[in-house]
Amino acid sequence: MLSQQNIVVITGAGLSTESGIPDYRGHTGSYHEGHKPVLHDQFLASDTNRRRYWGRSMFGWDKFINRQPNQGHTALALLEQHGKVGVTIPDKLEYHETEENFYFGNSLQSLAIITQNVDRLHHKAGSRDVIELHGRSDRVVCMHCGAYHDRNEYQQKLYQQNREWYEQQELQQHSLRPDGDAELRTSDYHSVVVPPCPTCTTGFVKPDVVFFGDAVPKQRVELCRDAVAAADAVLVVGTSLAVYSAHRHVTAAHQAGKGVAVLNVGPTRADGLEGVMSIAAPAGPTLAAVAEQLVPPAMTLATTTR
Repeated sequence: MLSQQNIVVITGAGLSTESGIPDYRGHTGSYHEGHKPVLHDQFLASDTNRRRYWGRSMFGWDKFINRQPNQGHTALALLEQHGKVGVTIPDKLEYHETEENFYFGNSLQSLAIITQNVDRLHHKAGSRDVIELHGRSDRVVCMHCGAYHDRNEYQQKLYQQNREWYEQQELQQHSLRPDGDAELRTSDYHSVVVPPCPTCTTGFVKPDVVFFGDAVPKQRVELCRDAVAAADAVLVVGTSLAVYSAHRHVTAAHQAGKGVAVLNVGPTRADGLEGVMSIAAPAGPTLAAVAEQLVPPAMTLATTTR
């Protein structure tokens, strides 16, 4: 497949499990430990739920954000850098959600990787043309004024204002969760202080990610749809495709007669589709072997963290 010219890669949580970040639906995923994700409406509607989420995030966030890319992330960054994956499409105003990430100075938009992950490991590995379908966990956004803030800074405020409560808590075994919080032994979060938005000082913030029950912004959907339409083939890595937000793009590629290959440990929703190549293998070693074959040995990756 990677001998074709225009390939879009769709990645999921199975790519990051080798970096120590658990998934929800995999055969050893967080659901099997009884974890349930925070729901969008629950977070917005309830101060109690927000206290619970941010209280638990004080224990999970540092572990989550300090995870490092594995050989699968690095291999995809190499393949992107050397033109083995990626498409170019005409830029459109409809792709841009906010003035902050408006794209100036070029009439074209490049895209190599569509990821369902919010862990920023593709960026740490050096990938540049990435769209984060479900958002990014390293910043928060105010639900009142819309201002963005660095999540590390916000987490520090949490620690400072909740030090006494924090020191009294105990973690459960297998505590780290896929969304950056952790499982605690307590069920009492009423005394957790949740700092307000630093900009308007009255609104509350949430991680800039699509929680379960929320919808992917239509701008991202359209960009991904156009990128898949421009591709000759789609490579799916580390996802069961259980979530519609990614599955629909694979379905569109298949219905358009494009090549589709799936690299995943465990079953996927693409299994059994005519013409789909399914490879049951760990993502990291497999992608590393592919990159070794396709990228000249003397070439190195110029990594960047964004």
